Amino acid sequence: MTEMKTLPAKELQAREARDRFFGTVAALEERIEPAHLIGEAARGARSRAAELVLNTARAARARPAMSAAIAGGISLVLVRRSLGRMILQKARRQARG
Repeated sequence: MTEMKTLPAKELQAREARDRFFGTVAALEERIEPAHLIGEAARGARSRAAELVLNTARAARARPAMSAAIAGGISLVLVRRSLGRMILQKARRQARG
């Protein structure tokens, strides 16, 4: 007779455990959806980018001369072709001149 009373209780426990298990599976499926993963990656990238900008600004304030030199060097690299063309054109005009 006690087996009859414990059987429904065991079935209830099994049903509750199954429900918890499937709830966990559903949560995991949601977390591995591509849209969710992309959103998490984007949030992480934004926070790292913001942190990088803040650290760069702090470093620039701490060492303004070095920051200006680095910015100047980067600018020269970015405009080197147009700068080279300008110098070459000026030299050609002077040679003709």
